[in-house]
Amino acid sequence: MDNREYWFRPKYIGYGTGLPLNWKGWVHLAVLLGGVLASKYFIQHYLPHRDWGLAAMASLVLFVVPMIVLAAYKTEGGWHWHWGD
Repeated sequence: MDNREYWFRPKYIGYGTGLPLNWKGWVHLAVLLGGVLASKYFIQHYLPHRDWGLAAMASLVLFVVPMIVLAAYKTEGGWHWHWGD
């Protein structure tokens, strides 16, 4: 039996997670949005224009992908995301 605490409920229609179930899910969502906005700010203000694409891809790989994996692990139903029932 799986006793872990879920942070998100699955979406009824579509892939991914639904709304957060508790405060940990809301914090996860806030960290994800804050990280994306912060990386956009740092990329635009501290890198030359020609390096923006590479920096955006690095940000995606290093920050967003692990957050998606964590959300999948903490979603009721786990890795079995599917399109509806």
